[in-house]
Amino acid sequence: MGLRLDIEEDGKRRAVRFTQPELTIGRGPDNIVVINDPRSSRHHLKISRTPQGLLLEDLESRNGTLLNGSAVKKSFVKPGDEFRIGNTRFLLADESAALASTGAAPRDSTAEPSDGEDILEDGPPYAAAESLFALAKYPTIYLKLTPRIFGDVKKGSASAESFFPRLVEAFGSKRLAWGSNYPTSEGALIANLDKAKGALKTLSKEDQAWIFGKTAQVLYPRLAD
Repeated sequence: MGLRLDIEEDGKRRAVRFTQPELTIGRGPDNIVVINDPRSSRHHLKISRTPQGLLLEDLESRNGTLLNGSAVKKSFVKPGDEFRIGNTRFLLADESAALASTGAAPRDSTAEPSDGEDILEDGPPYAAAESLFALAKYPTIYLKLTPRIFGDVKKGSASAESFFPRLVEAFGSKRLAWGSNYPTSEGALIANLDKAKGALKTLSKEDQAWIFGKTAQVLYPRLAD
């Protein structure tokens, strides 16, 4: 699995490839990832590759570690998980498992909703997107929600609040998956993820869980390991 750690610190973003058996983070210069956050300990946490998966361990830090918003001492993590040390954000990403924009994916097919056409501008009931919703009758077609669609829902009479519930109603969240299209998409990965989460916040927690991880794990079982 080709892993990458996207880091946002003091308003600046950088990415570090995780190729080692173990990755350490903290203020000390001997860490693999050195941060300057004042709430970080010299040796704050480590992420280890184990036979059971990636294991994050807080190294008895002074101010603790938040994993997906909750304090944690030790937990297995996977691509898509976010953790924080003080005001510094980290997003774990799998570089090798991005969903394909078009064409074949393992066992199924994926496509982007707008596919370069302005089919959403007319707004509800999205009559111009009839051909898109017609694809829902094919159970092996999955849709990838990329940064482009989150821009398209702001055009004309379209809105995230009206379009995405309609999309879930047609396809079901188990056939929708967020995809960053990194690095071809404009903007940083974390910023694009935040935009997607904001646009889909009206959906149920269960629907969001499928779109931001579970669907990809079905298509790519290695992500669930």
